[in-house]
Amino acid sequence: MVTISRPYKQNPTDIIKKLLIKTLQECNLIINKDQTKYLLQKKPQAPTLKAQIEKHKTGETITTVINNMNATA
Repeated sequence: MVTISRPYKQNPTDIIKKLLIKTLQECNLIINKDQTKYLLQKKPQAPTLKAQIEKHKTGETITTVINNMNATA
């Protein structure tokens, strides 16, 4: 099954980053300002998706690997 996604008009990571900053500012009683810098990515990117074929199994199944290192929360 192959799904084709439509391109976004605007980068969704920018929208998510703005919402995250707004939420962290509203939660200033729980999370202080010094801690917020550790919760935000400087240059967030959308997660990347890789496919690995498992040759050692019968039927050669595909395992998906999602890299969330540079993604927003």
